[in-house]
Amino acid sequence: MKLMYDAKENAINITVRGLVDFLYRGDIDLRYGSEFITAEEGRRTHKSTEDDTSDNYIAEVPLSCVIEYGGIKYRLSGCADGIERGNEHTYDTVEEIKTVVRPFFGGAERIPPAHVAQGVIYAYMWCLQSGGESAAVRITYAPKSGGRPRKFVCLFSFSELEARTRGAVALYARLAQYYIAREKSLPSEIKSLRFPYGTIREGQKDFMAAVMRAARLKRRVLIQAPTGTGKTMASLYPAVKAIGAGLVDRIFFMTAKTPARLAAEEASAALLSKTPYLSGITITARERICPHGGFGTSGFFGVRCNPDACQFAKGHYDRAHAALFELIAKTGARCHLTAAVITECAARHKVCPYELSLDASEMCDIIVCDYNYVFDPRVYMRRHFDKTEENAALRYIFLCDEAHNLPDRAREMYSALLSLADAETLVSALPADADVARGAAVSLVNSLRALVPLCGDNVTLDSEGYKRGYYISPEPIQELSLAVREAHITAEAYLRRSWRSEGGDPARILAALEPIARYVSILRCYDRRHTTFVELLGDDVTCRLICLDASAHLNERFSRAAATVLFSATLEPPDYFLRVLGCDGADTLELPSPYDPKNLCIVAADKISTRLPDREASAESIAEMIYAVARAKTGNYIVYTPSYKYLTTLLETFNYRYPDIETFSQSRRMTEVQKESFLANFSPTPTRTKVGFCVLGGIFSEGVDLPGDRLSGVVIVGVGLQQITAEGNLLRDYYEGLCERGHEFAYMFPGMNNVLQAAGRVIRSEHDIGVILLIDDRFSQPEYKALFPSHWRNLRYVGDARALRLILRDFWAGVKDD
Repeated sequence: MKLMYDAKENAINITVRGLVDFLYRGDIDLRYGSEFITAEEGRRTHKSTEDDTSDNYIAEVPLSCVIEYGGIKYRLSGCADGIERGNEHTYDTVEEIKTVVRPFFGGAERIPPAHVAQGVIYAYMWCLQSGGESAAVRITYAPKSGGRPRKFVCLFSFSELEARTRGAVALYARLAQYYIAREKSLPSEIKSLRFPYGTIREGQKDFMAAVMRAARLKRRVLIQAPTGTGKTMASLYPAVKAIGAGLVDRIFFMTAKTPARLAAEEASAALLSKTPYLSGITITARERICPHGGFGTSGFFGVRCNPDACQFAKGHYDRAHAALFELIAKTGARCHLTAAVITECAARHKVCPYELSLDASEMCDIIVCDYNYVFDPRVYMRRHFDKTEENAALRYIFLCDEAHNLPDRAREMYSALLSLADAETLVSALPADADVARGAAVSLVNSLRALVPLCGDNVTLDSEGYKRGYYISPEPIQELSLAVREAHITAEAYLRRSWRSEGGDPARILAALEPIARYVSILRCYDRRHTTFVELLGDDVTCRLICLDASAHLNERFSRAAATVLFSATLEPPDYFLRVLGCDGADTLELPSPYDPKNLCIVAADKISTRLPDREASAESIAEMIYAVARAKTGNYIVYTPSYKYLTTLLETFNYRYPDIETFSQSRRMTEVQKESFLANFSPTPTRTKVGFCVLGGIFSEGVDLPGDRLSGVVIVGVGLQQITAEGNLLRDYYEGLCERGHEFAYMFPGMNNVLQAAGRVIRSEHDIGVILLIDDRFSQPEYKALFPSHWRNLRYVGDARALRLILRDFWAGVKDD
């Protein structure tokens, strides 16, 4: 949260709810069946509970007070749910109403400390206002579904109320004192901050000016900056300067790949080293940072954190303050809070590292995270983006690295898939006593099976004899939607009633509910930009809610920031990206390459067709071209192919014709160890030539850094078009109707971005020298040439391998002479 500090009055404004939530949350418990409903959800229950009270009852009473501690004024404010005035024989009673999912069982020992603390502080504030010498605090638990509320009452003297309230403020003061010192020092620190890398590269100055302009004018800007521009620091440095100028309060640096995250952490650490009060953190996925493996492991804690199964969840918030202040000290020690730093601190204090990182993020200036934490409707960080009294005044700047990845990622975030196998898994997970939930799950199975006849007009048999078919609808299938919602509601209700019982396997039920819950959430945001795609695959049938265009959702997310900067090495053409990113009307900037164009040889073989019908016939010609590149200079090379099938064809052809060249290839679903082993083939000082074969648009097409002699060239086979599919054609038809550019938006532009990303592997620094060979007759067509970046102006065309060998001979000889 952002502390609302009034420097003129030396005062901090804080709500009672914000104070107690920070200090007294107790355990982490993310199971379905968590007892308490949020304040917003509980207001109707509050009203019905208040209606049952006496004439002396006053509902929703605003209260406030000022407490001085350590020379700082703390202005507390809030609204008590109700106050029942006493008479000469009774005390005034301050009531806190909490809505619960089911009747509240157990004694006073089960009351969360935050509920008591909230009631106590309101009672203290009431006594100050009314002059009372004592007051009763009543905690009322009202069932959401109706029924008799459970009430707990405790009488406190004024001195007890005052001592408890001042004690809460004293705990909070440690954070406040750090924050005030930071507020006084940070602006001057940032003002004196100099660019940490000494010299500013060509293009970085224009990049930084665009970022500052976006922050000052509250604009969005799309920046295409070639590899080597230094995009990470060129975005972070001016964004930090914007904090110092009072234009923004917090930076979200979003990435899609690990190398970009590491670069952001390095840049943040460089800035932190110059500014002690500047702070930065990386948000790591729960399943990667959790000591138990997050939600992906077996056992209760493996699906939702809970204090019965995890020692870190039990009493987490009772210990989290010490861990949080230690992390603050580390930021003061100029340390970016990476997963390793957070995990080590959390282990020492026995707290959950993921929840600790989320809490720490509210006190940091630079937050490095995946796109999900800002854009995904089920994962985004609500504490930052759902407006509350604590964060309402915050102004963010979004820095979106690798922005060419965001349209596809966003479409995935707003899509959902549900299969017959998913529904059958839910049926098998529910125990026999869950009769209502099992009945709804069986109905869901039947609803999915009922989709099979819809695919009848488009059924074929594949090469292995399996039935394949599909059905498309612009609207969700109503009967299935009703069945999915009912299965979700009844299974969740069963869990809430029985999660403490001995029977059943809650973890298994929760895992089975995950795809169903996602489907329900996407149904809520389904609009004309979605389509429903039913697919028959053998004995299974799936129903996908496909988001064809996430631009409106992205636009809504971007509107939560004061300014947004989207950047990548490949954002061609800009008008396409402006549309699919929901940034129509945004500013654009294209920067030149900072490297000597003589270091890059770009050749296109435009007499060879790589279209699907021509691939078998062109394999030998392509192999000859690859050999010409590999023989021109000893080194490491990558060949990017249109598909795994064609990769196999080309690899076999090349190995048969040119056995003297060592080859290796990418395989499907490679593990991290296999990926590392593949990249290890690219040695920094090669003594013999090696050629690696990869799939264009795959894991080795971007985010791979092989500087110097580790990579001497790439051969790109084809223009990157994805295979024509029913789903791809849905995207084509959507954009054809929207802007009459269906083929370009669905196939051509994404394909050429794959080409440009793969080509970007060659020159990674000012010392790199290399070759790019493009093979496809379409590379000489005007519509494709229009998508080439400006630094490809030296591209030359060849018709055969002999001409290519001459060009490469001259290039490598010229480089050697220089």
